[in-house]
Amino acid sequence: WILLRVSGTEPKIRIYAESEREEGLAERRGIAISALRDLGVG
Repeated sequence: WILLRVSGTEPKIRIYAESEREEGLAERRGIAISALRDLGVG
């Protein structure tokens, strides 16, 4: 699951994945950042 923490003006993204590998985390992080940019947050 993805937890979004907004601190100040810069959103910090922390991704916690159960039984997922590191390469999967990098991909999910990229997707999350892209989603935030689409929303105009990042």
